Amino acid sequence: MSDFNTVKISTLPEAMTVSDNDCLLVVQNRKAKRARPSLMKGDKGDAGESAYLRFQGNWVQWKLGVSGSWQNLIYVEDLYGPSAYEVAVKNGY
Repeated sequence: MSDFNTVKISTLPEAMTVSDNDCLLVVQNRKAKRARPSLMKGDKGDAGESAYLRFQGNWVQWKLGVSGSWQNLIYVEDLYGPSAYEVAVKNGY
């Protein structure tokens, strides 16, 4: 039994506002961490082009702007590992 559900990201509602009561997922050095939105703020600059993500075969790909070319970002199999439940049991939680 696991306390976590796998959720397809495309089924989640889009956040229209973000405050410090919310949490953002960041990956630093291949480790998932949570970050307060206020930490993500910097000087305003050019809005630039949007980044796009997609699944293509066994890859998560990204491109910059509508006319950008798709680049492999991460191999999907590299995202799998033991469940949080298995890790908790192994560590005695």
